[in-house]
Amino acid sequence: GQTLLFKGNCKTASRINLWAHLGINVVGTGVLASSNFFMQALVAPTRFEIDKAHASGKWLEIGVPSIGNIRRISCWSVFLWFLFSFSSVPLHLIFNGCILESKASNGFTLIMASESFLDGAQYKIPWVSSALVRSNNDDAQLNTTISDIYRSVSDDSNQAWERIPFDKCFRRYNNLNQLLTEYRHLIVVVSNGTLTTGWTRRRVMSNITLTDMFLGWDGPDDRDVINSLWWAKQYYRSGTKFSNDNGYLYTTFVTDEITSEKGGLDMNTLDPVSGEISMRDIYYRPAYQTMKVQYCLSERFQAPCRLTISNPLLLVVCIMCIFKTLLCILGLDSWATAAQGRFQPVDNSRGCYRLVHRETRSRDQGNVYAQSIGPDRNQDARSICVDQLLSKDSTVASVRQAQNLRWSTKTHLDIISFADYLLPNCSRRHVCASNKGGSRFGHDPSNKALNMNGLEDISFVGKTMLANTPQLILSICYMAYNGLFTRMLAEVEWSKYSINYRSLRVTSPQGQQRSTYRLQLPYRWSIPLVLVSVLLHWTYSNCIYVTNYEIYNPEYPYDMKSSSETLQYSALAVLVALVLSIAVALSPLFLVCMRLPGKLPIGASNSAVISAACHCVPQPPISAAPNKIGVSVQAMEDEDANLQALASQPLRWGDISTVFEGESGIGHLAFGTKDQCVEEPVEGKLYS
Repeated sequence: GQTLLFKGNCKTASRINLWAHLGINVVGTGVLASSNFFMQALVAPTRFEIDKAHASGKWLEIGVPSIGNIRRISCWSVFLWFLFSFSSVPLHLIFNGCILESKASNGFTLIMASESFLDGAQYKIPWVSSALVRSNNDDAQLNTTISDIYRSVSDDSNQAWERIPFDKCFRRYNNLNQLLTEYRHLIVVVSNGTLTTGWTRRRVMSNITLTDMFLGWDGPDDRDVINSLWWAKQYYRSGTKFSNDNGYLYTTFVTDEITSEKGGLDMNTLDPVSGEISMRDIYYRPAYQTMKVQYCLSERFQAPCRLTISNPLLLVVCIMCIFKTLLCILGLDSWATAAQGRFQPVDNSRGCYRLVHRETRSRDQGNVYAQSIGPDRNQDARSICVDQLLSKDSTVASVRQAQNLRWSTKTHLDIISFADYLLPNCSRRHVCASNKGGSRFGHDPSNKALNMNGLEDISFVGKTMLANTPQLILSICYMAYNGLFTRMLAEVEWSKYSINYRSLRVTSPQGQQRSTYRLQLPYRWSIPLVLVSVLLHWTYSNCIYVTNYEIYNPEYPYDMKSSSETLQYSALAVLVALVLSIAVALSPLFLVCMRLPGKLPIGASNSAVISAACHCVPQPPISAAPNKIGVSVQAMEDEDANLQALASQPLRWGDISTVFEGESGIGHLAFGTKDQCVEEPVEGKLYS
């Protein structure tokens, strides 16, 4: 079933449809961003999962949407993650199809008559040029229609009729590729050059023709009856050149051969330039073998275009939204459970104070930093030369290579998926129907129709899903794109810790800590990304779309004759979408060209790198007593409290040898506070 939203002017309906789909894509992008946030949070590892991975020599990604974490997080989180993923598919495939624009096209009756017809002169069916001597049952409806037109044009108060020259009339009514949305019936005033109130068959037709027509006829003889009606016929306009299975012809009123209907005495040809009508000389007298169009009267009439809501599709969308809401509640409940005890999630790469709490009790528990990113496995795992760490580290190069590969994959996925789906369908002649009309942005009737094999047999839901497949591909690309920017901007913020003192950015801030971004990224990045996503989704929704054509009957009472759903595409929208997609795909090049500040090694989302950087040295309390060899000793509880206090202060990464370095001369790189006088690493110095 469908619910009517609007019925009226077709241009107004198109504008409402355009902005309605923009609203749909705004809501859809919001749902996508929300799902992306929850999916990223679900793959965020807990303390327990990070400890377990580190114990087995593995590392996890923190603060980014990492699919690689799925193998090492809880089954419940994986289950929720997949539910979030698959519940988005129906939304992307059918959301844009919930609102359907039905484009109406008026059928029209073409009347050729004398000028006296407009002033109320008598007329009758059959008309003067007809081969019939009496009206048959098929003409009853036509007679009613002509009577309605006759009353309308004879009414002086009726302002619906517009007088136009023949050339304008011809362009308006004779274009098969254009729907007739603003006009309906047409009266063509014809004459043979003499003033007349009408014609009689005896004056128009040859004697032989009349003899043949009335041979054996014992009814009323109308050979001398004045008739102001020369010819009439009815036409349909569907916007395409075809005749359907029901036999309703969608043709022009220009013919190259004599029409076989009604005995074969209709007009032969109509010159589209001069407006001359050439009749067959064997049927007509010389004075009437050539008739000329004087002018036309066109009836202004707005076809009733409609906007409707597909109730079944809207029901599916509502069910999916309710389902996603329940998933969000389950996700929040899962986080609340994880926050109790050892399952507290580490859902932000800058929240390393949670790692500090358990992994930095002693700097002698093992050098995770050197083991994780050291240039040589055979090198002393307890020390590493800083020039190798900062410039020649093969693992750091691997990280750069992996990030470049991730960007390259995203770029090619964005461009190739769009081009592979849309462009071939819009370039092959056997797929796209021929259309002389120019392409326009939006759901315009002048856009071409897809003429794929078997398309007519696909249901409305199937066509909707087919048309919105690019939306699903775009959503996947958006998630990859968002993850790419999250990683790159995380590296930028991570690197700034080696320049100055900055407080940690965490989910649950304490002390001077900062809260994580609400949209996962800084607003100056997240808001433009969301707006670009809305723009792309909206543009894609205008590339390929389902539209409904309603063809109205040219006969009184002008009800709907036929209705058909089809897939159309806008070449202009495809071009705009392609340009935007390429521009968006190439935009990370500007970030790639940016040099990361400071000297902190790359690895903002790597749990092992974060753990190593968080092997800081807490300042002992004043009450701590030195042991026999001069090293201060403090209780484990005091050390934990000091570490938590340290994590709540502004930190900087660098050389903290002043509080650590002993007789060995090996320094230590970690986070430190202002009281620890953190300095930049020294080129050539060994660090643990």
